[in-house]
Amino acid sequence: MHQFLSDRQLTDLEERYKSLRKLLMIDVEALIAEVRAYKELASELQAGQKVHRAEVTVAIPEVKQTIQSVKTKPISSWDDLPSVLVPMDIKEILNIGRRGAYELLENPPFRVLRIGTKIKIPKDTFLAWLLENEKS
Repeated sequence: MHQFLSDRQLTDLEERYKSLRKLLMIDVEALIAEVRAYKELASELQAGQKVHRAEVTVAIPEVKQTIQSVKTKPISSWDDLPSVLVPMDIKEILNIGRRGAYELLENPPFRVLRIGTKIKIPKDTFLAWLLENEKS
């Protein structure tokens, strides 16, 4: 029988598997912490206790840190962008404020989809507009 993978390749695959498993466990632990925090919050609300938003943030710091790191992930190329953008993506790309992004989207010079209160922007139409205006 032929051996398809060399020992080196098997070792590399085992190391990748261990690394991915470790990352997955971190995510699972963060989700468990978040669920516990929400259960605690729900029981406090049922008991009639007043809960402040800051307490919820403190209860789940790992999740907050994970979300922050995802939000601040730098965009190195247009391919890193999702195919459908949201106003916060426009804010980051154009390096403008939140208000500026929403003002631009009130009468947009590119196609915008409004689904209820949500605003979605197809990446291709936004990039076409951006590149066209970049030339002028």
